[in-house]
Amino acid sequence: MSRLAFARSAPLFCVAGTLACAGLARPERVYLDRVVAPEPVTAELDRTMREFSAEGFTGTVLVARGGRVLLYQGYGDANRARHLPNTAETKYPFGALANQFTATGFLQLESEGKLRLEAPATTWLGPEAGDVTLAELAIEMFLPAGAAPHRPEQRWALSSFGAMLSRSRPTKEATMKRKAKKTAKKVSRKSVKKVQAIPKDYNVVIPYLAIRGAARAIDFYKQAFGAKEVMRMPGPEGKIGHAEIRIADCKIMLSDEFKEMQMLGPQTRGGTSVMIHLYVKDVDATAAKAQQAGGTIVRPVANQFYGDRTCLVEDPFGHRWYLATHKEDLSMAELKKRAMQMAQSGG
Repeated sequence: MSRLAFARSAPLFCVAGTLACAGLARPERVYLDRVVAPEPVTAELDRTMREFSAEGFTGTVLVARGGRVLLYQGYGDANRARHLPNTAETKYPFGALANQFTATGFLQLESEGKLRLEAPATTWLGPEAGDVTLAELAIEMFLPAGAAPHRPEQRWALSSFGAMLSRSRPTKEATMKRKAKKTAKKVSRKSVKKVQAIPKDYNVVIPYLAIRGAARAIDFYKQAFGAKEVMRMPGPEGKIGHAEIRIADCKIMLSDEFKEMQMLGPQTRGGTSVMIHLYVKDVDATAAKAQQAGGTIVRPVANQFYGDRTCLVEDPFGHRWYLATHKEDLSMAELKKRAMQMAQSGG
């Protein structure tokens, strides 16, 4: 029978305990008088397991079908250094791949006052542990396999002390506190919002005007351009340290002059080299309002070759506003044509 055919044979229940996956509590005894008389499948099972054993498998195998035990036998070495074979009654050390970590757990439990290394293992494991102490178990786990003698009681205790560790689990109260702490951390992380690099409701580019008489300028911008005051922060000597206004959906920042900070307006500098371009719905009406509020029309309202109707206004504080209303959508070819015509006419 091939191994594949063997694996696909009648429903079987198989338990294999190997040194590589040890960690089970002491298994229930399987009485050999319950093993059925040899069957062809039993011989095939045994032959297959011996092949596995020759390839490195080591452990105890229990195979049953319909409640009847077909195979219960050890394969490979229980102690390779001493060439001690596995049997059906071999007890496997708990956590064979992590004994050092388990022994460290013993020491931690002792430091917390939950156990004493001098105490006999019988306290947790019952009389079958004999006179083995937890200290002996810890020493055994720190040593490599075969480096120290194993008494039967020690072998059994090493395979069974997982029950003792389970009694040292955190209390229900401690578990609830730990969960509550984790939940609080999650809520805290969610409540901290990420700060935006560009604040909400602020343009990427914002003009900042230095004005001699910022308070009066705010009133002018309200009358001329329909500005709305967003905020105002007082400065020394009754000046405005910082203010913000909004025209349509754009913000403009401004403040009074502060010579010590080189914040000087156009009137102090003798003019301005910057114009603020402002699109409005009706340039004619806006220009009229600006003039009425005290502004000066520097360039009267006129249609431009690029499709805008514009007007240049200087406010009473020296800043210049280029007012515009868009009238035509033009292609690049049309813009170039109009620009050439304007240049030729000397306009």
